[in-house]
Amino acid sequence: MSAGILRAEDRPRAETSALALDAPILAELIRKEHAAPFWLRGEPEFTRVEQELRQYAGSGATADEILTQMLRMIAVVGDGHTMLAGSDRYQQLGIAPFFAEIFDDGVYLVKLPESESALLGAKILAVGGASIESALDRLRAFVPHSNESRFRRWAHSYLHLPGLMHALGLSDSPSSIDLTLRTIDGEVVHESFVRMTLEQYRETNREELAWPETRRDRKAGTNYFYEPIPEDDAVYFNFRRVANADSGETIWAFGARLASHLEENTVDRLVIDLRENGGGGYQYAAHLRPLLASVPSLDRPGGIVILTGPKTFSAASDFLSQMQRFTHATLIGVPPGGSIGEPGDDDDFTLPNTGLTVRISQVAGRDAASVDRRRVVRVDVPVPDRFADRMAGRDAALDAALAFEPAPETLDARALTNAAWAGRYAFEPGSDLVIRERNGFWRATALPQMDTPLAALGPGRARAGIPGLDLVLDERRDGVRLIFADGSEQFCARKASDEPSAWDLVFAGRIAEATPLLREALEQNPDSPSLTDGAFTSEAIHLTFTLSRTMDGRTARLKARELLETSIAIHPGGAPESEFSLRFYPKPE
Repeated sequence: MSAGILRAEDRPRAETSALALDAPILAELIRKEHAAPFWLRGEPEFTRVEQELRQYAGSGATADEILTQMLRMIAVVGDGHTMLAGSDRYQQLGIAPFFAEIFDDGVYLVKLPESESALLGAKILAVGGASIESALDRLRAFVPHSNESRFRRWAHSYLHLPGLMHALGLSDSPSSIDLTLRTIDGEVVHESFVRMTLEQYRETNREELAWPETRRDRKAGTNYFYEPIPEDDAVYFNFRRVANADSGETIWAFGARLASHLEENTVDRLVIDLRENGGGGYQYAAHLRPLLASVPSLDRPGGIVILTGPKTFSAASDFLSQMQRFTHATLIGVPPGGSIGEPGDDDDFTLPNTGLTVRISQVAGRDAASVDRRRVVRVDVPVPDRFADRMAGRDAALDAALAFEPAPETLDARALTNAAWAGRYAFEPGSDLVIRERNGFWRATALPQMDTPLAALGPGRARAGIPGLDLVLDERRDGVRLIFADGSEQFCARKASDEPSAWDLVFAGRIAEATPLLREALEQNPDSPSLTDGAFTSEAIHLTFTLSRTMDGRTARLKARELLETSIAIHPGGAPESEFSLRFYPKPE
């Protein structure tokens, strides 16, 4: 906390006049400071909401009403990292002391004051006079989210704000929220929850709903663990946080231990559980993928299954995208709350008249690969997350993962035998698309973005392991057309030479040979996203852990340092991110 900045609970509620002054400043702040404020809904929509906010601030509205519209201004960005700080939401709009969770079979109370604990597990039927479905629909425009799963993850944190519910017409008073509930015993009751201050809420003893423990609940509080499931020839890997373990074991050491176990034992399937993973450090997301993608026995359809849910977000989404771009991974469960290319790395900004804290993303799509243009990540096998299953001690998604059998069409990668596909194609500056058979499967490789299996869809058409990406053989123009998830296309002409590209050389550890090619590519394409200073810092991380599979760790890190030094040398305007990152890599002796 910066010196001189009061905690939310130590500040008085903002005056209406101060909020009216800060409302237009908020919009200007997001425009100026957000890395990509129009990334999802575009500038016209942002401008429309901004104009409405300015009009609202001068209309004689109450403090709660102005703040509600400020929440809408933040939410229109569609970025789950950009938000009004939770403590400020509670201090300004109050808090009704109930916590709910949204499941596929309803919205249920999961945390209450001890005095109300008899209502734990009750299903919310209505808020005020509106059905719970209608209440959530009204709330939608005020909750930061890029997809439905993210809304489902965070709607509960707005549902219990009395000031917001009153401003939306879901409560007769800003002092309480009335709920209609069906208790676990089946009785329909009406309960009024009185508004508290943040300090009052923190002093209230609360009780959480307890349900039977399943495998996903074991070792609570740990960032990750794995355990064999011998009866299914599987290993379960619960990955809760993209960070090093509190025990001191680094995520790299853990990943190496897991990869060794997978290689040394008869393992038919690795199940990676990301359902509780809300993110962490992007750099750590890059640690595990090279390790797991290189396990030979899992390099096939059904070898790796990933469980996702609404809490899967941020760096966990980066990891998910990487696994889909480099392995045969199958997704099971509920779609993740994170979107591909979603901005992140938020910083705090203080509004001058109210002192409210707004968190604003500073990085636009850290791991946004041009080959993965999805906004919504869909699962291959949808499995609802039901309250009834939780209370019965069932984990339906894990059961589905262990029972999963790849559909016959996913095995058609072996049938992609048309020799006309094989070859090297111009893809992006410094990078080629290489299509060839490897380990019994045809693959499309374009380093550093993807190394994906291909499945035959018909004569001259293949589907990549990256959902939404198809390849079409264009023999007339002697090349391949890439058709992306957003409907756009890119033509890649066949190259006469099979000489490796700059990035092929980099990931072979041949940095000195790659340097002149990277310099030439940057000179000819100065605006290429794949050749920015930031791109080199990201690829240095990927390079470290890719090369660590074939050489000792120090040598791999020296190669990564060499790549950063190349970035500094070839960027004429300087490479501050690469220069900063050098401190994390050893110097040659």
